[in-house]
Amino acid sequence: MRGTDPPGTKKADTLTYKNRKAIGPACRAEQARLKTDGKWPPNVIVNGKSVPKLQCDEYPFASTKTGAHASKGHFSIRYVDKDKNHLHGQYLAAFYSRYRVGNDNRFWVRISN
Repeated sequence: MRGTDPPGTKKADTLTYKNRKAIGPACRAEQARLKTDGKWPPNVIVNGKSVPKLQCDEYPFASTKTGAHASKGHFSIRYVDKDKNHLHGQYLAAFYSRYRVGNDNRFWVRISN
């Protein structure tokens, strides 16, 4: 179920912020494990700055009411390519817009490969 915040909501009070904050400890633990196992790739240079190539992604989506903040630990995380993660976020926003998925609207996610 998608969740949207009223206009003027402080960033720290938004649903997306709370969901992303809730995954923080799991992401930090997974990053440490990947580094220990030698599976963490070297940083890349973007605009003269060294930044991680990977980004922690979560499911359910941070933009939903069923996200990590409300899930009582029932969520998953995985480090994925940062550029692909940003692209997926754009696709998700386009999906919400195209199909008019608003606050409290339910939607299904079909996973295929």
